Amino acid sequence: MLGLGVGIPLGSVIISKSPISIGSNLALWLQNDTGVAVDQWDDSSGNSNHATQSTSGSQAVVTGGGLNFDGSNDHYDLTNTITVANDSAFCLAIVLNQDTVVNNTILSKTANEVISIKDEQTIEFKTNGNGNVTTELVVPNGTFTATQKLLVVLNRDRNGGFSIFQNGNAVTIDGDNSTNAAEGDNQGGFTLDVLGSNAGASNFFDGKILDLSFWNGALTTQEIADVNSYFTGIHGI
Repeated sequence: MLGLGVGIPLGSVIISKSPISIGSNLALWLQNDTGVAVDQWDDSSGNSNHATQSTSGSQAVVTGGGLNFDGSNDHYDLTNTITVANDSAFCLAIVLNQDTVVNNTILSKTANEVISIKDEQTIEFKTNGNGNVTTELVVPNGTFTATQKLLVVLNRDRNGGFSIFQNGNAVTIDGDNSTNAAEGDNQGGFTLDVLGSNAGASNFFDGKILDLSFWNGALTTQEIADVNSYFTGIHGI
């Protein structure tokens, strides 16, 4: 649970004095300006799922309370693998500032298990099941522009519907360019254990990741609103 309050329920983290609850399925939280260094970004979710990198040539630079990835080698391994079951719900919230917007991998496991921003109008989501399903969620051009600090929230609900928010505002999904006709594809499930590149080998993230949270389960409409309100407020977006 990502909690905001003066008490400390199991798995929660104190952030401010305003008590709100943001979900009970928090798997990872790389919190801005908290436990961040070139070789490790501590997980604030309570799961000790730290992002680590011992090779100096693959370490990002600490910037703005997060990490600045060079787009060519920088990436981090998660201490524990995040496993999302077949057809399950999930939510990703990330505050970023991209230098360029070309296949910026956010999280991955293999080349066929990936969440990335493909270009200024496409989030790509791959699952490693049923022929490696690829879903490209297309939004208006210029949504994920470079050189701007953005909050991006990607949510898949229990019924398989995707929703996308930019800077706290809902974004219209213009199309689902998928290898399978079903809306909200997550067939076969997927796993994630790499931050900032496709399996540590390609499509490296180019720019800053300033905050990142991943929920392995459904968030309610109110919880998504709370996520958007919290991160836009903290980051002045």
